[in-house]
Amino acid sequence: MNDKNLTELVENNQLDDLEVYWLEILERGEFDLQDLLNTAKSLGRRHEKQRAGVLMNLLDDHLREHQRWADHLRVLKEITRHTLDPKKLDNIKDQFRETLSRVYPQRPSFDSILKFYSFNEILNPEELVSAIEKVEESLRYDVGQAFYQQGYGTGQVTEINLKLRVVRIDFEKKSDVTVQFGDREVLFLNEGHILNEKVRHLPKFQQEAEANPAGVLGRLLQTFDRAMTVSEIKDCLNNVVTEGSWSRWWTAAKKNPQIVTTGKGSQALYSWSGSASEAEAQTRKEFDSVKTKERVAMAKTLSGRSPELTNHFAEVLIAEASKAYETKKWDVALDILDLFQRWPDKANQMPYTFEQMLREANPTEVLNLIDNQVQKTRVLIAYRELFSDTWLQIYSQHFFREENPKVLTLMLGRLVSEASESADQVLNRIVISPSLSPSAFTWFCEMAADEKADPIFSNRLEGKFLLSVIEAIDASEFTKNRNRIKKALESGLLMNILSHTVNPDVAQKSMDMLDHTIHLEDYRKDRWKNVIRMRVPEMKKKEDWIFSTREAFEVKRSELENLIKVELPTNRKAIGEAAAHGDLKENFEYKAARERQEYLINRVAALQNELNRVRVLEPGQIDCSEVRPGTRIVLGQPGDKRLVLTLLGPWDSNPQQGIYSYQAKIGTILLGKLPGEKIEWNDENWVVETIEPWS
Repeated sequence: MNDKNLTELVENNQLDDLEVYWLEILERGEFDLQDLLNTAKSLGRRHEKQRAGVLMNLLDDHLREHQRWADHLRVLKEITRHTLDPKKLDNIKDQFRETLSRVYPQRPSFDSILKFYSFNEILNPEELVSAIEKVEESLRYDVGQAFYQQGYGTGQVTEINLKLRVVRIDFEKKSDVTVQFGDREVLFLNEGHILNEKVRHLPKFQQEAEANPAGVLGRLLQTFDRAMTVSEIKDCLNNVVTEGSWSRWWTAAKKNPQIVTTGKGSQALYSWSGSASEAEAQTRKEFDSVKTKERVAMAKTLSGRSPELTNHFAEVLIAEASKAYETKKWDVALDILDLFQRWPDKANQMPYTFEQMLREANPTEVLNLIDNQVQKTRVLIAYRELFSDTWLQIYSQHFFREENPKVLTLMLGRLVSEASESADQVLNRIVISPSLSPSAFTWFCEMAADEKADPIFSNRLEGKFLLSVIEAIDASEFTKNRNRIKKALESGLLMNILSHTVNPDVAQKSMDMLDHTIHLEDYRKDRWKNVIRMRVPEMKKKEDWIFSTREAFEVKRSELENLIKVELPTNRKAIGEAAAHGDLKENFEYKAARERQEYLINRVAALQNELNRVRVLEPGQIDCSEVRPGTRIVLGQPGDKRLVLTLLGPWDSNPQQGIYSYQAKIGTILLGKLPGEKIEWNDENWVVETIEPWS
């Protein structure tokens, strides 16, 4: 008979044969527990509840005799659900208590958990099964139990709250973490889980990992029973494998012949297979299904698994190399060539050599295709050695296309040492035309920011260079380099520029540009402007009027009057009342009132200064011969597209209604323009059609 006969015996009503067979398989100990439970349920559906109960009790006795406590607990729940005689409820409760203590040993809260769920007071089977399942969940979260959460590592429960259904866990990387029952991100580590050994027997586990990396990695993947990334594996083995030895350990561990790798780089997945031959077959299948660059990455990692696998990799990649060489995919051709250097016995099978490839290929095409810094460095050095007549031209042309700072530094070093005039020409071109090579200009800014910058950089830091740097912050060509330029200015470039003689007019213009730089934070604007003022004190003080409508002027004047007559006196009174409480060092109200007073005094001073510089705009007195504050401008484009703008003061600005401050970017673009003149704004070209007084 086979297991399928169980169901057939029930369906054919051969129940006596069923009982005989049931006893036989129990005696042999060869059975699928779920099949037996399903058979018992089938009997119940056929109204053979008593017969099902007898068979379930036979199964239960067998499991208890062989101390299969987890299975025993499972069968007890099924008996309680389907076949239990209510009169035997107290007896089965005793069995549950004993079995739970076996399945969940050494639980300090065992008795209190049973009491919390009123275990002793339960009067019917349905309530009993429901309570047992809640008890099991709580026992799993009892004090001292081990858990794992990615990012936090392993940990143990320190406190359990049954009412709130939460526990506190001290993890390796974060202590006192509150976790709810059933949280899917937190993994319970049962006795068979490999990470339980990390919690309970760390020194022994560390020794095992050191002695047998491949074995520990295999056990880890088997325990989790899913594919894992290297970062997940490393997180699991935190404190088991030290950071300093990780690279060596991982190289050894992933040689386990039963591990299958899919994907590449940090996203590669590692899983367990049933045998070494199965793993190799899966690896070969994965290799054959991916593109060439991924094949190269796999071959670099997995070629040491077996000679047969290495031979397969080599055979496929030699064909790929020939194809890449013929189609001028030089980056692929070089990748494969680099790989074969790891296989000296197979290198002579390659259809070309490194030198042949460089002599055959166009240098510009090769350098543009390669994105690997080490490879590009190797190629550039080879060009210097192989092409004594043209290497200088190759370097000079590629300089403006290169994006890697380290490669740029290497190229400049060669130019400086062997062709200083060419080095000067290249750097001059970068400084004069930043947008020609945004990456090279950004690299120049970073090199020039060093306190001990080479004179080849620092000697080019004229005042006008600062204007170029500030302009680059908003330029669309520098979008991906914008933060690097700001960091360079912050870390020393600005000071290095200002250490040279800077024309006061240029300094003033740089401050104006900073005011209108969109992609620059206000705190940086203020800080850099203060630095410029201190370093170039001879800047001309321009007439700094504030233009305003009469309505906005009155609003500001009313604010000043309210501060002087209402806010300041009220705050002075608050200071006196707070001071009366004593102990000013610990008096929060007093400190807050004093801070408020400082703010009010500064605000009054600022408003008085601004109001003293106001020039009120009167519509009837506006000169409209050119764009100026107080004018309404109509901009036009071909096709009858029109845009109406009004330029007023900063206090009147309301862009949603088409009213802009003359200090805003569009204001600085328009000021002084005459009817018929062209401007560029928001990447569009416009013509100033009419200028009239604002009303």
